[in-house]
Amino acid sequence: MAISPSPPPSSAPFLVQPFPPPPQPQGTTRFVLISDTHGHPPPASLMPEGDVLIHAGDLGRWGRQDVLDGAIGWLEALPYPVKLVIAGNHDSLLDPSLPAYHAPPASSVSKNRSRLLGPSARKANIHYLEYTSFTFRARPSGREWTVWGSPGSPAYGSPAFQYTSQQAEGVYASLPPGVDILLTHSPPLGPTPLDQTSRGVHAGCKVLARKVRELEVGPWLHVFGHIHEGWG
Repeated sequence: MAISPSPPPSSAPFLVQPFPPPPQPQGTTRFVLISDTHGHPPPASLMPEGDVLIHAGDLGRWGRQDVLDGAIGWLEALPYPVKLVIAGNHDSLLDPSLPAYHAPPASSVSKNRSRLLGPSARKANIHYLEYTSFTFRARPSGREWTVWGSPGSPAYGSPAFQYTSQQAEGVYASLPPGVDILLTHSPPLGPTPLDQTSRGVHAGCKVLARKVRELEVGPWLHVFGHIHEGWG
């Protein structure tokens, strides 16, 4: 999914360029990438055609159930044959490990997780990843892809799925060595501007950056979100 080279106006937060995308070459797999929709997903008419939708987290906003319900409904209705989804630091309604003073009711978290992990999600081609892997074919005769997804990000601000520097090694311990697609809410630490805040701070994860460098094979694609100013 190509992004507009200049920041879009607030009234049009999702722009695809070019739109529609060029015809897909025969025998290829087209990935559509999006993140941090925060309850404002683009209308289906602005979503490019493709084989695999990847959402890199922050479906919701500040623990609002109506926002998360709308985001899941939007995902369910999209026509992609494969939809790979992770949570992010705003998705407290999906995080069962939050301390009591931050946590929503356990029954609410359980209901939301069941909706993304249960039969209705599978029927809608949704595969929710939480420090887990998934292997799939986008087309019956196509190649096999393995994706690993993590909702985690370094501790700062909204608390869901966040980890301290001491916990970072454990968070990425299950990252498989031969993953084709790496899907993380947090970006790795620099040196690109994709983890850079408006204050010029590189807010990506140092441990994640090292883990990616240490992979003997892959990833062919690393998709992340979290730092809004670093979109692209």
